[in-house]
Amino acid sequence: MMKIKKYASVAMAGIMTASLLTSSAFALDLEVRGGQSSETCFTYETDNKAWAHLINPYNKVSLYNPPNAKMIADDTKDLIVQFTVSGVQEEFTVFPGFQVYGDDEEAGEELSIWSQSDYEEVAGSEYTYKIDQDGSYELVIPFRALADGAVDQGSIDFWGDNLDKVGIIELCFSNVGNDDMTGFKHEGFSVEFTGIVESNVSRSVAECAFNGGEPVKFYDESQSGAGEEQTDEPADTDAPDGQEENTADAADNNAATEGEAVNTTAQAGSSSSSESNPAVIIIIVCVCVVVIAAVVVIVVKKKKN
Repeated sequence: MMKIKKYASVAMAGIMTASLLTSSAFALDLEVRGGQSSETCFTYETDNKAWAHLINPYNKVSLYNPPNAKMIADDTKDLIVQFTVSGVQEEFTVFPGFQVYGDDEEAGEELSIWSQSDYEEVAGSEYTYKIDQDGSYELVIPFRALADGAVDQGSIDFWGDNLDKVGIIELCFSNVGNDDMTGFKHEGFSVEFTGIVESNVSRSVAECAFNGGEPVKFYDESQSGAGEEQTDEPADTDAPDGQEENTADAADNNAATEGEAVNTTAQAGSSSSSESNPAVIIIIVCVCVVVIAAVVVIVVKKKKN
């Protein structure tokens, strides 16, 4: 009986180790900087803009300490910022600005995007993400697709296949700041950042678009414990009333970004299937082999006795 317990404990330890390894592949473990919070990481500018400084070693109000290269999974294409908004009284938009580096061994150059004009130049369209109600949101920063576009149009020479290093990540919230540039313009409005998730799925700017309504989900939280796969499928695929009509009208009126946002949100589940991580498969196979071997040893010794 003692031997059986011994082998069972070994098998259980192997399974727990595999679980830890697989879950860490996608959850970016960021440390909050001392004294900072989701509220204090904002600064305010003209035109009612507010910048959320998530990662920025040069800005003392940034929320998270920068991750080192070892913290980022080898097959990370994009990052997904998770946050909750409450007290929404009028719609506003968000787009990400960043400075990151690719994993090209010879020259993983800097990819830097800081304005909607940058998105137009590199991707051919603005980054469309509209919020018009309270809820928990996920916003994808499409590093890989933007890097490919930047290489194609000649602004950088090399980047690589995956994200290697994060320099700065900030989000620009438009139509939320007050005219005095001292805070949010609506009392009770708040934003809470809940984390940043790695994604091994490369999405285009169009696929990252969101046109309001029920919050879209780019990362399946039910998979976070196993970390085996990710999905583009939204939590709620039913479009808000009139949204399909707006898409058709937008196409007729050359408002491509809004129509694109609705279509890509609805098509996200079919346009990109969940990708398996080879490392995860290897780990699971190894654990299964260990468990089977332990069971065989137990059975053989039991027959001998």
